[in-house]
Order: sequence, then C-alpha cells, then structure tokens
Amino acid sequence: MITLYSKTETNFSHNGLGSLDNAIISPSVHWVDNGTFTLEFKYPLLAKHGSEIENSSIIKANDAESENLFFVYKMTPNMGYVHVFCYQMSYKLAFNSINDTFVVDKNGQQALAQISNQTQYKHSFQFSSDIMSIASSRIVRKNPIEILLDSSLDQSFVNRWGGHIIRHKFNIAMNSAYSNTNENYTIRHRKDLKGYEANIDESTVVTRIRPVGYDGLLLPELYVDSDLIANYTEPRIGQYEYSKVKVKAKVDDEEGFDTIEEAYAELRRLARLEFSDKKVDVPHASYKIEFVALQDTEEYKDLQSLTKLQAGDYVTVLHEQDGINIKAQIVEYTYNPLTGHYINIILGNYQKSFTSTVSKMVDSKVKEVSDVAETALTSANGKSKITHSSVQPKNPSEGDSWVRPNPSDISESQWLIWDSEKWVTEMDSATQVKKGHVISEINIGNEEILISADKIHISGQTKIDDASITGAKILNLDAGKITTGTLEAIRIKGVNIEGSTLVSSSNDNQASITINSGTQQFKNINGQTTGALSNTFDGGTGIANGLAIIKYPSQIFSINAGVVGNSRPIFQIPASANSGNLTANFFGQLKFENIQPLDGSDIWVTAPNGRSVVLGNNGSGKLIADGGGVNVFGNFTTYNGSKNAAHVTRQGIRATPAYETAESYLGDIGQNYTRSDNEVWIEIDELFSDAVNTDINYQVFLQAYCDSKIWVEDFRSDRFLIKSDKPFSRFAWEIKAKRRGYETERLVLQNVDNIRIEEIYKENEEIENG
Repeated sequence: MITLYSKTETNFSHNGLGSLDNAIISPSVHWVDNGTFTLEFKYPLLAKHGSEIENSSIIKANDAESENLFFVYKMTPNMGYVHVFCYQMSYKLAFNSINDTFVVDKNGQQALAQISNQTQYKHSFQFSSDIMSIASSRIVRKNPIEILLDSSLDQSFVNRWGGHIIRHKFNIAMNSAYSNTNENYTIRHRKDLKGYEANIDESTVVTRIRPVGYDGLLLPELYVDSDLIANYTEPRIGQYEYSKVKVKAKVDDEEGFDTIEEAYAELRRLARLEFSDKKVDVPHASYKIEFVALQDTEEYKDLQSLTKLQAGDYVTVLHEQDGINIKAQIVEYTYNPLTGHYINIILGNYQKSFTSTVSKMVDSKVKEVSDVAETALTSANGKSKITHSSVQPKNPSEGDSWVRPNPSDISESQWLIWDSEKWVTEMDSATQVKKGHVISEINIGNEEILISADKIHISGQTKIDDASITGAKILNLDAGKITTGTLEAIRIKGVNIEGSTLVSSSNDNQASITINSGTQQFKNINGQTTGALSNTFDGGTGIANGLAIIKYPSQIFSINAGVVGNSRPIFQIPASANSGNLTANFFGQLKFENIQPLDGSDIWVTAPNGRSVVLGNNGSGKLIADGGGVNVFGNFTTYNGSKNAAHVTRQGIRATPAYETAESYLGDIGQNYTRSDNEVWIEIDELFSDAVNTDINYQVFLQAYCDSKIWVEDFRSDRFLIKSDKPFSRFAWEIKAKRRGYETERLVLQNVDNIRIEEIYKENEEIENG
C-alpha cells in the first residue's frame, strides 16, 4: 500500500491521510548503489487525495526490500494530473550542515557517531557501520549527505572509509557490502528476460602499473603487470604515487624501510592490490535488464522468484542466441511499489564472466532481442498490431492498438489507438444508433457536435462546460440552484449577503477577497491564495480566543514602507516559512528608543527552557546562547573595548583582560624532571595537538626549579626532548603552537574603514557622557 502523510507527521504506524492505491498512476522507486533513491508517480488532481499532496508531504511505500519513507520535493500539475517527485527521507540531511569537525583515527561506526553529533541542528536519523578500517577526515561547512556520498570530495566517507549506504526510513548504515545474502538468481531469455542493454567501457583499464615512491623512488624493472595483460591488444600503462614508501635516511629515523629492497617489495605489493582489490585491469561494464510483464508470460508462477531479489544480490543473465552469460551484482533498479515487481535492474561487473568476442557483438544484438520480445498479435487486416502489455510498445504504426491496465483502476483494461502522433482513447467517427423508436445521430465536425433525436431524456446529472443556451424557455427557476457563475446588470437592494465572495478581477487580474464564516481569504492577481484573516480558538477547550493573520505555503507576509507598487519590506515572513519552519526576516535597523517597559525592567531576548537564541548569517548560526552559555562560530572581534574574564574577589567583581599575540597561538603548561641520563621526553597532549599544528615550528619555554642548566634538545610533532647538565633536575615548561587552520594569520587586516571606526568611538563617547 502507498500511503500519504502530512509533512509534520512523526508516527507512521497508522494510515495517515489515506491510501493512494486506487488512483495512483505509474509509481516507480529508483535506487542506485551509493546514489539517488527516489519515488515518482502521477495522481489525478480531482481524486480523493489530489488536493492534500503538497511539497514536503511524506509518502510510505515499499522499495524492493521493505517498507520505506519518502518526502515530496517537487510537484508538476498538468492536464488534470500532478506529477510528484520524492526523495527518500535521508535526503532531509541535505538541509542540515556540519560547520567544522575533525574525525581522527576512527572506524566507520565511530566516524558516523561524530558526524551525527556535529550537525548544526538535531535530527531524527540513526547511523551505523560495520567498517572496521581506521581513517581520518576534516569536515568543514558540508551537509551530511555530501559528506557520506560525494566521491568528488576527498574528505567524504566513501573516499576515506569506503562502503555502501543502506537507507531504511530514518536509519542510515554505511556497510562494507550492500547485501550479505549473496543470493544468485538466473534470468533467461523468452522466460523472464524481455531485453537488455550493455555498456562496456575499456577507457579506464590499466594493465601495467609504474609505482612511484617517496622522492621519485622507482622499481629496477619499472613496472608491475596484471595477470590479464594478454587479454588486450597492447599494455595499458598507468602511474600510481605511493609517497609514504621511502627508505630511512638515518638508522634512527622513525619512518621508512631499513633497506631499499624492502621498499621495492612494498611498491610491488601496493601495485598488485590495484589489480586484485580495485580491479583496475577490468573494463567498467553495466547491464540494464528489462523484464517481461507478468500478463505477457505463461510462467507467472516461476517469475515470482524475481520479487525476492534485493539490491546487492548476484544475478546471472542467460541469452543463448547472443552467447551472453553475465553474472554481476544489482547496482541499480526501478521498482513498482504497487505491484511489487521490478521494472528493470542494472548489473555491475563485479565478476568478469564474458569474453571479448561477446562484448563486440552486444551492440548488433540488443535491437534484435528487443524486437523478438515485443512480438505482438497481428490484427485481422494483416497490418495493424494489437499489443497486450503494461509497457508501451516501441515504434508503433498508425492504427496499432495497445491494451494496458487502466491507470485509474489497474483491475480493468484500457484500449488505446496510435494516431500517428500519440496514443488516444477517442473514436474518430460515429454512426447512427437505433434503439426502439429513438433514432439518434451524432455528427462530429471540427468545431461543433450536433445531437439530433426524436426524444432526448437525460435522467442523471448533466454538466455543460462553457456553453450558451439561446432562446430557451425555462418555466421555473429556483434561485437556490444558482451556486456559481456571473450575474450581470442586476440591482440588489435591501438584502443580507451571506457566505459571498468580493472579487476584483479581469482577464489579467484574478485578485479577490473571500469572506466566509468570519474568515477572509486573499488571492493575488494569478488566483493563488496568499493569506487569510481568521478567528482562533484554544486547541484544548475549543473556546474562541482571538484573531490570526495566516500566510499560506509558498507565499510571503510582509509589512512594507512606501506606496503601493513601490514599497520595500520592513518585516517579512518568507515563502519558506511553515508550521514546521517558523522563521521571519527583519529589514533595516531595529531600534528600541525611548521605550519604557510597563514593569520598568530591561529589554530581553530570551528563548524557552531547553532552546537557544541564535544570531546568524545566511542560514548559519554565528552566536548561539543556551543554558550552557554563549558560543561563537567564526571570528569574534572587539572594537573600542577589551575581552575580559570576570572573577569574584573580596573587593567585588574584577575583570582580567585577555592576553593577545600578533599571531594565533595556543599554549599548554606543565612541569617535570630529567632522569638519570640527564634527559626526558615530554609528550604533547593528544587533545592539545588536535587543536594546534605541531608539524610546523612551535616554541617551548623553560623555567628551572634548581641550579641546573636546562635546555630543549629536539622537537617532534608529538613530543619534545629536554636535557640538563645534572640528573634529576626539576623544571617547568610552556609550549606555544599555531592554532590549526590559522597557521598563516598575522595581524589580520579588518574590512572596516576609518569612517566606521570614528562612528564606533563616537557612539561609545556619547554613551559614556550620557
């Protein structure tokens, strides 16, 4: 069942706003391994839920594995239908952001936990991973979806840890493999294979690698060859850099191999891994498999096994006439969530089971396979074809017929005829029909339809769109039956108007005000509802309690300054605001001058308990105040003042100004003593090293606590060596290192001109002088 929920729903165990099954048209779920995951369908606007589907609505539907959730991101109304496009719920994370976090030496599960906890605002998603390899990543101003999946980002999860994303409702996993079932299904031509399309690309194949180590280190033989090098007409050479492979310059060096032979062996090993693990010597190939529709095969029962296929499973495709025998994993599929069957699948070449001869003949055979699969019944005239299929026939001729499931009711069939341009259901001509003593004639012309009859009796409801009745005699007219349309040249005097609409409109202006039961609705010149004035009531008691100004979805509410047609907003609720996104914009200067609060207290900006006050720019919070204090994201600059810490003393609260340097340094302090060999290594705290860059020069200052001579002998990125002229000499040390990410900053020029500086100092003087 495909179920519609409101965009604010959080509980999906009930039937929501209702099922879309009875009227939904052509629903399809499209899934790509580490790629897109979407739902798409059409729905009649006048059907039961046609007016309830809106952007951000939530749809519950089955993918090829289980029940899943999607949200609407685009709607395209056209000719009585709306084309609805949805993303799987995980794409909600694309609206969130990670400002700055550094994942250091963690496995997949630990990395995802840190990524999840560092988003700009909280979310409902749960993350997991079975990847045990250790890696690091620096993430700055990225949303979680691009960090997980964007292979073009060097710091992304797929580039640093690898893996395949698994998305189920609000659960997201990054695992080493998409499927652990390793099931293998066989699809055969003329049984369940309708057609296939192969895409085999050898342009990226490398069969001979030239590995290069540190400082241009090369193998004596230069190259490492693939076992498949003879499968191609010439060697395909590629160079791979392994900068960490080097030979120690000195015996006591911490990094590097002891001998050059060991370094050579490592270069050969890494090059062979490119062939065995990354398959750089195998062409990139994919196969699009199209199934026979269930109603087109007599082996329906056997075909049911295909519904058990899951993403990541292996599939073997057999087509004896073409010599095709492919075994590969599902890396993409299109699936009908209503019928529970695949529309097509795409296989990737994880295992090579085809020959070069077969690959060359694929292009010439694909059309032949499709033509055989689409063989249709020939009509009695020996020319037109009648095709019974859920898939649209290819290359139809004028007069061909297509019998398919009715989109409005899949339990019924629909007969379509190709009119040389499109499939239509209309008849091109009509003949006389006789029944009893009634002779009816329907003449169809280019501009009108004539119905001629002895008697015409219409007993049901009749609707005439955009028509005129000329010279007709209407015996009785009940005014209560006039519910729509336009009455012209009428004088209304001394009456009460109830439930009416006041309209100001023309051919190019549909603006109107509708008054109904105390509510006023406003429409713009395009006929779109923009807002309303409505009475309010208490949700718990139902008692009326006031008046509300309501902004409709995709519209704005604005209080402007100026004249009509030439004004600018001062206060504005944007089009993106809704019941789940309560935002407003203020333009210009917000001043509180000569304001005296009734209780005489100060003017406060506060948030409820557990929430934050946020000052930001371009959708990103820069200053956030919450129960834990005030956090600043980005630069914090003080003009005409000092940065102080406040302390409670016996003589009141006293301030200590911050110590500033010309460059961005962080410091740490400790004390120790040299050992019996007159030296000691001081380990740099790991958390401190996360915040600073000790790979560049840093400073260490010493203070002796004895009569010994003490100095710094050596600097390393994770420690420094202290020596003394006497054993067991006590001392204090202080390290100062450049803050990570700000290594090159020194007395940074501020984008503030002298005029603004004068204003700042003048404002401060005016405040001090009252």
